[in-house]
Amino acid sequence: MEGNQKQEPRNKTGILYEMESKKARDAERSKKKKGRVVASLMPAFLIYILLVAGMEALSFLSAYCWVFFAPLCAVLCALPVVYMTKKHKNIGVFAAIGIFWCIVTAVMGIKLSFSGLIIAIIAMAVSELIRRILGYGSKEGICFGYGAAALLPLSHQVFLWTDTTEYMNALAKLAGEKYVDRLGSFATEIILFLMIIGTVAVGYFSARFAVRYIKMDKKSPEEQA
Repeated sequence: MEGNQKQEPRNKTGILYEMESKKARDAERSKKKKGRVVASLMPAFLIYILLVAGMEALSFLSAYCWVFFAPLCAVLCALPVVYMTKKHKNIGVFAAIGIFWCIVTAVMGIKLSFSGLIIAIIAMAVSELIRRILGYGSKEGICFGYGAAALLPLSHQVFLWTDTTEYMNALAKLAGEKYVDRLGSFATEIILFLMIIGTVAVGYFSARFAVRYIKMDKKSPEEQA
C-alpha cells in the first residue's frame, strides 16, 4: 500500500507533464505554421501595395486615369491576390489585405473619409463572407470574393462624390484647374454607381483569368507539417 501511495503522485505528475509538453509542442508547431503563412504571403502583399500606390501616382497624369483607378487596380492586382487566396485556404486574406492597405495609407499620410472607411470595411467583410460561404478552396469563392475586395482602392476616390467642393479645391493646387474641371464632370451619382458595379465586375473576371494561370498547391502552408 505504501508503495502504491508513493507512486501515485509520480504518475499524476507524469501525466500533467506530458499534457503540458504536448501543449507546448502544439503551440510551437502553430507558431511555425503561422510564420510560414506570413512568409509565403508577404511578397504578394507588397506587390499589391506597390501596384495600387503606383496606379494612384499615375492618376495625376490624367483625369481619366484617376476615374478608372479602381478598375485598373482590379485588373493589375488580381494575380497577387489570387495567389494569396490559393496559398492560404482559410479565413483572413481579404481582411488582411484591407487592414494592411489602411495601415500603409495612414503611414503615407493619406486619410480616409468616413465614407471611405465604410467602403473599406464593407469590402473586407463581404469578400470574407463570400469566400466562407462558397468555400475557401473554391474558385468561385476566390473570384466573387475578389470582386468585392476590388473596391478597396475606391475608398480613396470617394472624396470626389462625398466632399466634391473641398476635394476639388485641394486637388486644384496639385493638378491644376484644367485637370480639376475635367475630373468634375465625373462627380455624379450615376458615375459612382457605374464605378462600383464596373469595379466589381472587372475584379471578378480578372480573378477568373488569374485562377487559370496560378496552379493550386496540393497543400497550403497551414497544412504542411
